[in-house]
Amino acid sequence: MARPRQPERNGATETPDLPEGWALAPLSGLLALMESGGRPKGGVRHISQGVPSIGGEHLDSNGSFRLERVKFVPDAFYKTMRHGHIAIGDVLIVKDGATTGKVALVREDFPYKKAVVNEHVFICRPAAPLRAAFPAFTKMLAMGPPSNAAAKRRKEFLFFVFQT
Repeated sequence: MARPRQPERNGATETPDLPEGWALAPLSGLLALMESGGRPKGGVRHISQGVPSIGGEHLDSNGSFRLERVKFVPDAFYKTMRHGHIAIGDVLIVKDGATTGKVALVREDFPYKKAVVNEHVFICRPAAPLRAAFPAFTKMLAMGPPSNAAAKRRKEFLFFVFQT
């Protein structure tokens, strides 16, 4: 398991108050996969069928999904996508925009057998030892959007709080 370290934001060290027996670790050190997806050039506004494409607007504030207005990517585009394929057990995190930091767990009752994320959402898939405890993964903290200078290192600002 990754060694916990102090989070840094904009050059200052900030330590959140955690209960005894809890630790803070960089999210990237606990994952088997962290990636985002994409949408075809020109967007998906007028596409009414295909493979569901999940964006930040589809994550609710309770760790679940709002799927009333799902967008789609064409099947042909889906087949060319190397990244962004959602699987049961994944945690999705909005990485930029107005809903930065929203988190949702893809549970067994997720209504789509195949789906992808767009370029504004990270898929976080835990390393094998964490898989059993993954429902607790929704206790993630997004340590706020990074400064513009740090935007290219955005993954460094995502941390995971877990019970030791």
